Amino acid sequence: APDLAARNREIAAHLERMERQLEQTQAAVSGLRSLLGGPAPQPEIRFRTIPSVSALAVAQTVAAADAVAWADDVIGELASVARGAGLAPVGPLGALFPSGFFEVEQAEITLFQPVAAMAGTPRPGAGRVRLTEIAGTEAAVAVHDGPLEDIDRTYGALGVAVAERAIGVDGPIREYYPDGFDAAGPHRTEICWPVFRTSGSS
Repeated sequence: APDLAARNREIAAHLERMERQLEQTQAAVSGLRSLLGGPAPQPEIRFRTIPSVSALAVAQTVAAADAVAWADDVIGELASVARGAGLAPVGPLGALFPSGFFEVEQAEITLFQPVAAMAGTPRPGAGRVRLTEIAGTEAAVAVHDGPLEDIDRTYGALGVAVAERAIGVDGPIREYYPDGFDAAGPHRTEICWPVFRTSGSS
């Protein structure tokens, strides 16, 4: 490094990368231990028709390792824009993920807050937050109640149930956070897998 300040910046950036890798390793170890310690979870799976909604949203390409920190930052921005535009939340915070997001290094995520938007509603000002329409879908839904470290087990159980019924369709998987999103601790997450649903689906 050309000088002490530049050296310190490089060391700090490297330390941050190492800390993220350590957190990911600890989460992986915890997940593997839970698999050894007992049977895979069997969450109740329900089917739901999710209507389209107007929402404030941020869509951005994000590295999988940075997704939680990114979401924590965007949530505050969505709340601030909603207050400034006089838009009242009308449902839980949600997120859209492309299928296979957790198997790739990075992909586009959409984090959104449904709001009561009507004709004449002021649009957000300059910035990455947009007032948009989140399309509705038919979904198989499982609830994960706990830390993010083992949410993959609930995803796995839901994916197996959808595959066994051969009802999966293309489209983003979505999550809803009915009690809010807590990056640092356990919280309830509704995982919604898009499906083709007929009147006889169960």
